[in-house]
Amino acid sequence: MKIDGLLSLQTVYDSAKLGLDYQNGFRQALQQAREKAAESQTMTKVLTESKAAEKVKEDQALREAVQGFEAYFIHQILKQARATIPSGGLLPESNAKGIYEDMLDEARAESMTKVGGFGLTEALMAQLSRK
Repeated sequence: MKIDGLLSLQTVYDSAKLGLDYQNGFRQALQQAREKAAESQTMTKVLTESKAAEKVKEDQALREAVQGFEAYFIHQILKQARATIPSGGLLPESNAKGIYEDMLDEARAESMTKVGGFGLTEALMAQLSRK
């Protein structure tokens, strides 16, 4: 409503109130968007950390399996190498001596694997961890 070429006080008030309503609405929308973005980032971070922890567990389990395979492989090599040695020596041939030598070869194979072995663990890890 115009009164003598001027806007009425009510029109100015309504316009100002409408502007404030828009500002408040915009602020609320902006705040909600920020909260959703922060929540999304938090969820993404948790998911990423969860996937990373799962990957570490999988890699650790794979490494243990591959090291076990390398230890078995080395044990078989040592066992076959021992079979080429002529019988005799300080101890007479017996079942106990055979068990002792087999256990000794197994322990050697495990310790060799722990310090790097033949490099079979690393080669298999590189091959099997590619996805």
